[in-house]
Amino acid sequence: MENNEILDRLSDDLETIREIGTISGKPGVNRVGYTSQESGAHEFVKAEMERLGLCVRTDTVGNLYAVFAGKSQQKIAFGSHLDSVPNGGNYDGGLGVVMGLEAMRQLRDVKLNHSLELVVWRCEESSRFGSGLVGSKLATGYSGPDLLNLKDGEGITLNEAIAHAGFGCEPSKPLKAEDYAAYVEPHIEQSDQLVKLGQSVGIVTGIRAPVRYEVTVLGQWNHSGALEMRYRKDALVAASRMIVSVYEHALEYEKNGARTVATVGKLGVPEGAINRVPGEAEFLLDIRGMNVEQRDKLEADILEDLRYHSRMASTRVRFNEIERAMPVEMYEDSIVLIEKAAERLGITTTRLPSYAGHDAQSMHALGVPVSMIFVKNYGGSHNPQENINPKDAVVGTRLLVETIKMVDAS
Repeated sequence: MENNEILDRLSDDLETIREIGTISGKPGVNRVGYTSQESGAHEFVKAEMERLGLCVRTDTVGNLYAVFAGKSQQKIAFGSHLDSVPNGGNYDGGLGVVMGLEAMRQLRDVKLNHSLELVVWRCEESSRFGSGLVGSKLATGYSGPDLLNLKDGEGITLNEAIAHAGFGCEPSKPLKAEDYAAYVEPHIEQSDQLVKLGQSVGIVTGIRAPVRYEVTVLGQWNHSGALEMRYRKDALVAASRMIVSVYEHALEYEKNGARTVATVGKLGVPEGAINRVPGEAEFLLDIRGMNVEQRDKLEADILEDLRYHSRMASTRVRFNEIERAMPVEMYEDSIVLIEKAAERLGITTTRLPSYAGHDAQSMHALGVPVSMIFVKNYGGSHNPQENINPKDAVVGTRLLVETIKMVDAS
C-alpha cells in the first residue's frame, strides 16, 4: 500500500478527532474522560469500525472493541485511548487509535491465524479523577483502591460520570488473559528521546509507574486583616513549602542517578477568599519511578518532609493514597520480535523506556504479553504543542502492521 495513501487517511482521521475535541477560545483539545467530547470521538471511530465490517461492541464502562475474525478465536489486540488532559494535545492516545484503525484497514483482507481486536480505552488520563487507566483497569478486573468512588473537581464520582455517559459500572465479564496472544500499543513518545536521536520510532522496554496521594493540609481559618502574622496557622503557606520540598527531593534523587520524578499538578484552597487566612489546602502528589525501591524510598523521604513542614507551620497533614501501580518490564521476546519486524521493513529503531503510564500496564497486569511502539513527538506532551511528522506516523503504522503479522505467525 502506498505511503501517501496511509498518510492521507491518518491525517484525515486525526483532524476529525481534533475537531471533536476543540473548544472555542482554547488552543488545545479537550476530550476529558467521560465527557461528551470523548464520547464523540468514540462514536467517530465506532462508525469507521462498522464501515470496515468489523464486529463492534462496547462494554459496560464504555471501552470500544472491534474484532476481525481469524482462524482462531484467540486475539492479537492493539489500540490506545481518545481522552485528553484539559487543553492538551491531539496525539496523546489519538495517534495510537488511528494507527490501529489503519492497521485494521490493511489486515482485514489478510488470512490470519489469530483474530484481531482494535481496542479504544476510556478515561486513560488521570487528570479528572486522580487515577489513570480507568477503562482498561475496570475491563481487566482491577482490584486496587476503589476507583468508582473517586471524585473529580466538581464532586462527581467516577461511577456517576460513567452512568451520565450512558454506561453501567464494572464490566460483567472482565477480559481473560487466555483470550489474547498479545497486546501491542502504538503511542507517541512523551519525552524527547526520539527527537534527540533523530529516529521515527522506538520500542519500549518498560513503563514507569506512579504512586499518588491526595494531600490535605489543615490549619485555622481566620480574618486576613485582624490576625497578626506570627499567630497564623496558614494551611496554604504550609502546602507551598511542602510543594517546594517535593520538587527539591525529586531533583536531588535525579542528580544522584535515580530514574524517579515527583510532581504536584493541582493545588486548591476549598472555600478560600481574598480576606481569609487559609484553614485548608489540598494538592495532588504524583511520584513515579522505573525501579520500585527507588520510587518507594523517594516516597518515604517526601512524606517525612511534608510532615515536618506541617509541624513547623502548626498545621496538620493527611495523606489519602489514591493509586499505587507497579512498573512494567516488557518481555525480551516481544522487543526482539518488533526489532525483527523493523529489520524486515528497513526501519531503524531504538530501545527506550516509557516515562509515562499507558493502558498496556493493565493488560500486563492481566497476564497478557504486551509491547509498545513509540512514534517521535515534538513539543512535549499534555500541552497544545504536541506535534508529529505525519511521515513518522506512517513508519510507525507500517511497523505496527508488520509486528501484528509476525505475532500471528509466531
